[in-house]
Amino acid sequence: MDGLTLCKKIRNELNWGNVPVVMFSSLIDEQMRSKCQTVGATTQLGKADIRNLNSVLDGILKVSN
Repeated sequence: MDGLTLCKKIRNELNWGNVPVVMFSSLIDEQMRSKCQTVGATTQLGKADIRNLNSVLDGILKVSN
């Protein structure tokens, strides 16, 4: 199962609408961003942006330093 399918199942079949879903892939481009939004991903991050992963997760989880 790919990440898009998993995200869609989380949102539609399991009704876990409040669970943040971060799509983390080397394949993030504008078309993939659109697909991620369509299936209900909270955000998407390319593997090239690994340095931003912690701050993105902190923001989603509302973690303060």
